[in-house]
Amino acid sequence: MKLRINHLTWTITGTDRSDQNLLGNDSEYTFGITYFDRTCAYIRTDLPEELIRRTVRHELTHMTLFSAGMIPESMDEEAICSFVESYGEEICADTDLVCSAL
Repeated sequence: MKLRINHLTWTITGTDRSDQNLLGNDSEYTFGITYFDRTCAYIRTDLPEELIRRTVRHELTHMTLFSAGMIPESMDEEAICSFVESYGEEICADTDLVCSAL
């Protein structure tokens, strides 16, 4: 599915654990992964429903941080709290949208 976050269009694809796109930097398979250079994310859908939802929220947070021009590694606790205050509701609403489409 496609999802627009702060003027960037992201492609979110549901897949299974054999998808090579799920290989992380440490060559380990992940539950989900976001590629900023391609504005896309892959989510494993062969997991229990609650784990899929948590993974979707996690990857949507990465996408939203990037789309807002924020660098998580340089954020302090107050910046993270402000970010969640500003974008948390949208991330949760988008989680429902993505989970229903996967």
